[in-house]
Amino acid sequence: MSAVAKALITLCLIFCLLVLIAVPLQVNAQTIARSYLTKEILQEKTKNLTRQDGRETIDLSNLVIDLADTNSQFSQYFYQEINNTISRTSNPVNLDLSNSIVQGDFLLKQLGIVSSVGEGALSSLFTTLEQEKIQQFYPIKINAVQEIPRVNIFRGSVYLENTIVTGNIDGSNSLYLQSIVANSSDFQEFVNFDQSIFVKDINFNKATFKQNLTFIKSHIFSQAKFNSAKFTGIVDFSKSQFEASTEFKQALFTQLADFTRSTFIETVDFSQTRFRDRLIFTKSKFLNPLLLINSSFDETITFRDIYLNSLINLQDAHLFNRLDFSNAFLRLKLVLMFRD
Repeated sequence: MSAVAKALITLCLIFCLLVLIAVPLQVNAQTIARSYLTKEILQEKTKNLTRQDGRETIDLSNLVIDLADTNSQFSQYFYQEINNTISRTSNPVNLDLSNSIVQGDFLLKQLGIVSSVGEGALSSLFTTLEQEKIQQFYPIKINAVQEIPRVNIFRGSVYLENTIVTGNIDGSNSLYLQSIVANSSDFQEFVNFDQSIFVKDINFNKATFKQNLTFIKSHIFSQAKFNSAKFTGIVDFSKSQFEASTEFKQALFTQLADFTRSTFIETVDFSQTRFRDRLIFTKSKFLNPLLLINSSFDETITFRDIYLNSLINLQDAHLFNRLDFSNAFLRLKLVLMFRD
């Protein structure tokens, strides 16, 4: 047998060995063994808390959580048991649903402590430090004619890494005192975070939103990340405020992206992002740079009536429609460096 033939046979054997090793690893990575969450398992999880990022955590990861029937005994028990655990501890408790499949609607706004907000109206379940922090975000002085607002307050972090939710997510009218980590998650229906306050970072990197996503009138005080996220439905951040750096780098917007009347205190970065429909910033405020570097725009970008205190960088951007700067107030120069 020639040396060339021996070498070919050796290479074939090595290739076959690599395939035999790689295929089981790939199957194991894609097929995660998940058990169905039962009342008994939930009781065990809430009684035996784990620790994550220095806090006690309800670990509901790697499970199938059937909430498809919102009126079922299990769905009602699910929210009640978690809330009982959250309420009876003096310190914040995290909730971890990473790598789990939530079947049906996930009513995040029903997890936490519902409380009136304002001077002297907060629930006694909160620590003194938490009460001081909450009052910073709801500086309301109560009087006889004023209706006292009630919000849902979640004290710990929420982990939704690689989580699949088959129904709607409702996290609206809530105050999140800690971070939300939802990178690589798959949200298959409407996601609603309207009129919510986020004190710590929110991370939706590589998340997929298959229906509409709304953050209307929300306030994000820390970093917001949506890098490499895919938005199939309409995205609505209108009348929201971003206090820290905001990132939508390498994202994909298939339908309308609406940021009307939004305020960006720090840099917002949409670099290398694809917009297949309109992008609207009408009457928005930018106190620091807006980066649209090497991004692609199939439809109109509307900057009508915006206030710009810094620059808009469109270097190497691909524009297939028009830019509308009607009545815009620009304090600094616009960087327009388009790709040929």
